Amino acid sequence: MKPTVMRAVHWYRRALVEQPKAVWINRFLTAGFALAGRKDEAKRSLCTLISAFPSLTISQIRTGLPHSVSFRDSVSNGLESVGMRIC
Repeated sequence: MKPTVMRAVHWYRRALVEQPKAVWINRFLTAGFALAGRKDEAKRSLCTLISAFPSLTISQIRTGLPHSVSFRDSVSNGLESVGMRIC
């Protein structure tokens, strides 16, 4: 696993500690955990995200990301790997 993914997970977790109401951060934290092979943590993070945004889909997340295609693909793949729906 790339060290950059683990660094990202660290910073997303820290952001949530400092701003617990920023539940939307879980869209990236879930993907980071999933891509790091930490599926249980990814699923817990996804549950937190879906609890706050029950109708949220991967397609909606992709549409709202101003990042590169490869970043959107990574986030999408991570979210899908732990059961988030695409549409």
